[in-house]
This record gives sequence, structure tokens and C-alpha cells, in this order.
Amino acid sequence: MYVFPEYRGKGLSRKLMEAGIKELQKNYSEIRLNVFAGNFAKEMYEEFGFVERQVIMTLK
Repeated sequence: MYVFPEYRGKGLSRKLMEAGIKELQKNYSEIRLNVFAGNFAKEMYEEFGFVERQVIMTLK
């Protein structure tokens, strides 16, 4: 999810997450999302109850 800088701080991400989770829970027993290391939204996802289950590492 990406929110343009001029729209940040208005609770839009939280509202989108709430609506998305509510809709997905109607048909799915588990919801997963991928988060890049350093993503500032990780804290918000954790507030919704998401937990880290896997770490993916790469080598270039």
C-alpha cells in the first residue's frame, strides 16, 4: 500500500487496512502480507495483529 505524502497523517492507511481485513475475513481464515525491511508501516501492521513469520534474505 502506498499513500502519497500529501495524504499521509489522515488515517487513510488505517481505514484501508480495516476495510480490507474485514472483507478478507469473510472468506479466508488467514491473511498474509509481505513487508520490505525498513518499511515504516510494519508497526501499523503489527498493531492490527500481524506477526513476523518468515525472513527472506537475498545475495547480490
